[in-house]
Amino acid sequence: MRAAMQCFADKGYHHTTVGDIAQAAGIAHGTLYLYFEGKKALLFEFLEQAVTESVLELLDNADVGTPGEVVGRFISTRLQLHRDNGNLLKVIFSESFFDAEMAQEFTSKVLHPTQQALASYMQRCTEAGTLQVAAPDLAAQTLMAMLAGHVLIWNGIAGPQPPHFTPEERVGFIQQCFLNTCLAKGTT
Repeated sequence: MRAAMQCFADKGYHHTTVGDIAQAAGIAHGTLYLYFEGKKALLFEFLEQAVTESVLELLDNADVGTPGEVVGRFISTRLQLHRDNGNLLKVIFSESFFDAEMAQEFTSKVLHPTQQALASYMQRCTEAGTLQVAAPDLAAQTLMAMLAGHVLIWNGIAGPQPPHFTPEERVGFIQQCFLNTCLAKGTT
């Protein structure tokens, strides 16, 4: 999977062949097919492991009494994942604009599960009285868009532009902006 992700980041999804991936992984072309149906299966296996499973692990049993901490960890882990895989994410987002099948699969396997886990957590916090979120689905989509926007614009399109902000400053600011509208009075 690592070899495939590097090939996708270097050459783009459509310009990468299964042969390129096999060569980068140091395996025979046919060996790759013993484990994956093709390059799309490799891509989405990586995304499901790196993105979806980590989100579910973080949010499914998260403490509803500490939404500030949980949302902060969500933001921090998502931004780190985006930083670690920035070139790959640019490829996925750009390919999804032109490939409806890729967009649908990315949405169903990554975006929707992430949004649903985050919205479910916010709903549980609202029921516990630690957040006041009238539309958890919209709040989840908004937070996800804020994070994707930061990564795509400031790490992708514009590149590192002054003023420079540390990862911690970005996490803190996004967390503060988001939670200031959602925290119930008297909670942190």
